[in-house]
Amino acid sequence: MEEIIGDDEEDNQNNQNENIRKRLKEFVKAREQEQKIKQVLAIMLDGDAYQRLMTAKVANSELFARAANTIAYMYKRVGRKITEEEIKLILFSLSKRREGGIKVKRK
Repeated sequence: MEEIIGDDEEDNQNNQNENIRKRLKEFVKAREQEQKIKQVLAIMLDGDAYQRLMTAKVANSELFARAANTIAYMYKRVGRKITEEEIKLILFSLSKRREGGIKVKRK
């Protein structure tokens, strides 16, 4: 009976270790992907623009992701580094609250 309990505890420990390894692997992969994105953005943006975008990332990661996509598209179109003023415009336009299309009419 003690051997059965010991085997169950060992299996449970092995499962926990496997889960930890899996989560660590996913975390490392996500960090590597984030580093690649930052490297590409550093190429597309001038220094001040890059710093402004990284500050925006800390404040709002969803806005950062949308801005990064917009920057990639814009960079392909204009063929030059994006300036800080352009980043300000991109961030402002993406962060504006969209008003819903529902209007209430009162009688």
